[in-house]
Amino acid sequence: MAIYRENPAFLRRVRVSGGWKTEGAGACHTAHTPPRPWAETGRCWAGTNHAVVEVAG
Repeated sequence: MAIYRENPAFLRRVRVSGGWKTEGAGACHTAHTPPRPWAETGRCWAGTNHAVVEVAG
């Protein structure tokens, strides 16, 4: 999943065991950040909820 109209190579969430993990060039501390629940998938650092779209092939 990626934020609508944003580049998924830069920032995206992928489904993993335990929730959704942030990946991409713009992801911070991916090795140390635990998976998050689906309800937080589009929420940014400022607490704003953004629309997300599927980007999987």
